[in-house]
Amino acid sequence: LMASFFIVFAGLVVLTLMGNRLNILSFGDQDARSLGVPIERTYLVAFAVAALITAVAVSLSGLVGFVGLLIPHAVRLVAGPDHRQLLPLSAVVGATFLVIADAFARTIIAPAMLPVGVVTALARSCPAMPGMARASATATAAWACKKAQTIMAMPPFMSSAPRPQTNPSTRSPAKGGWVQV
Repeated sequence: LMASFFIVFAGLVVLTLMGNRLNILSFGDQDARSLGVPIERTYLVAFAVAALITAVAVSLSGLVGFVGLLIPHAVRLVAGPDHRQLLPLSAVVGATFLVIADAFARTIIAPAMLPVGVVTALARSCPAMPGMARASATATAAWACKKAQTIMAMPPFMSSAPRPQTNPSTRSPAKGGWVQV
């Protein structure tokens, strides 16, 4: 049991330390490669560590996979999409949610015990969940665009500001380019 704890804890530490690389990967492979992130190695390590953590957690507690689907989206809405904060907060909030769900499952039909998976499934059926996932994706996209402009130090003409209009009939042969109108 203690070995499993250390494996999960070490995996969470590794993923948290990879937070900057994971944030840069959210911009896309080409941008991440241009910023010096070793894409293949980062994907391999992140997926291997996440699979190891998942395997150890499921082997100990059983299949309550809903927590891994809902909790990160809920945490992302509150804390933002920065992986350096999102990963540890998701672990803490997910564990807290399961403790509360387990306490509820033990007391709702006492002295019998309801499986905790039933309680988490009831929470999953909440109608706000699809909207939460959609809002989380929108917040992540807005954050990624903002960070991309900051990290890459894009010139103002490439930002989200409207681009100046050009008139194709005012081509300047002397300069070999377009003249702004």
